[in-house]
Amino acid sequence: MLRIDFKSLESQVYSVNNGSRSCTSLPKIPLTDSQKFGSIIGGFLQEETPVVCWVNTDEPKCYGYSESELAWNHIANLTIWRRFAANVVIGSNTLWITGGEDNYGSWITDSTYNVTLSTTNPGPKLPMELSHHCMVMLESGIVMVIGGAYYNMKTVLYYDIAKEQWYNASSLKVGRMDHACTTLVDWETNTQMVLAIGGFYIDAGDETIEVFDSDSKQWSYGPSFASSSSGGSLVASQDRKRAYLMPGDTTTKSLTITSSSIVEFWCAWKHCHWKELEQSTTGPSFYGVAMLLPNSVSTNCTLNP
Repeated sequence: MLRIDFKSLESQVYSVNNGSRSCTSLPKIPLTDSQKFGSIIGGFLQEETPVVCWVNTDEPKCYGYSESELAWNHIANLTIWRRFAANVVIGSNTLWITGGEDNYGSWITDSTYNVTLSTTNPGPKLPMELSHHCMVMLESGIVMVIGGAYYNMKTVLYYDIAKEQWYNASSLKVGRMDHACTTLVDWETNTQMVLAIGGFYIDAGDETIEVFDSDSKQWSYGPSFASSSSGGSLVASQDRKRAYLMPGDTTTKSLTITSSSIVEFWCAWKHCHWKELEQSTTGPSFYGVAMLLPNSVSTNCTLNP
């Protein structure tokens, strides 16, 4: 798994399957001085190329990692300066970036499709101004836009790609922003589940995890979690049976879960569970990006002594 920190620009690789392994890092992204304090978003695009985009800068650009060159190369320019945006990968060649705020603090309803590794096109407008939200792609071809600032942070929206229409979905139980989300497949029932973890809350109390059941189309509280995470990164395994959280900024309720932890999640019989992995990061991943590396990207991971 790859984690890119938006402050240090380090591209650190972690072995989530075996915590006793240490992995070499990928090269840093070659940003200009004006880009180095921007916001980062990312995903896989086109032939499993890892792609990240720096969006909160005077020069918003996307970079793709070249295995043959062992380097991050500039692949596309973005037209909108934005921060606190969200993105989702659609299929194998489309990165959809939505919402956020401009450099004056005004909310953005415009969105961008990164259709290929060299072009960007306007995407569908959000039906409301939104930032600090998250997005997931469902098996049904529906995109879920979950929570975010600043009106009703419990709002969840559907976007039907085929029909090009927006719909309201079941609301979160807890209003949240700067949370992390992903889809999982239940080990036993094969039901698609959606996890929404952490964030800043309106009225959360100790309920930091919510789970969406695609059968009932309702949210319920997930397992009690030992840490309140905001600005973290959550990424699912290739088979969607497991997900891995890098918590970001934490308010720790135990002595173990910290902003440097890696936490594994899975669901069985529509109940979700978590455990802290042996592996840990070199520092917090607040507003960073985490993604699984495809097999096409070689990494050198060795057993620790």
